[in-house]
Amino acid sequence: MPNELSTRLDRVVAATFAEGFSVLETDLRENPPRYSVLVGSTADPSRTAFIRLDGVWLEAFIPELGVHCALLDDESDADFDLGRLCRALRVYLRGEAHIEQRRRFLRPGAKTTVHIDLEGRRWSLGRNRWSLT
Repeated sequence: MPNELSTRLDRVVAATFAEGFSVLETDLRENPPRYSVLVGSTADPSRTAFIRLDGVWLEAFIPELGVHCALLDDESDADFDLGRLCRALRVYLRGEAHIEQRRRFLRPGAKTTVHIDLEGRRWSLGRNRWSLT
């Protein structure tokens, strides 16, 4: 199973992030094993995203904004959900996502949400919440 996860992640990431992106495999190996890559935009080096896969969850994390998203890994079509997640992150890395920052009511700072419109659906990634509508 772990080898299948690594191969699957490599295959989908290579198909989604070709020209204009840099992809680095991270050495984040935990128990249970999680396979992850760090993808960066060559046009805007300040934009990066982690994609993690562990056999149950598909996760995306944008470190510079502190937002994330997680989907249950559907075994019926293994590459479909991972491909959708990668395409959504590609929109962000290209600078085509809408970044919303609102002041917090009781604490200092701002609440950041990234909105991505892709294939007729809206992805909303936040610090503690995410949605796909």
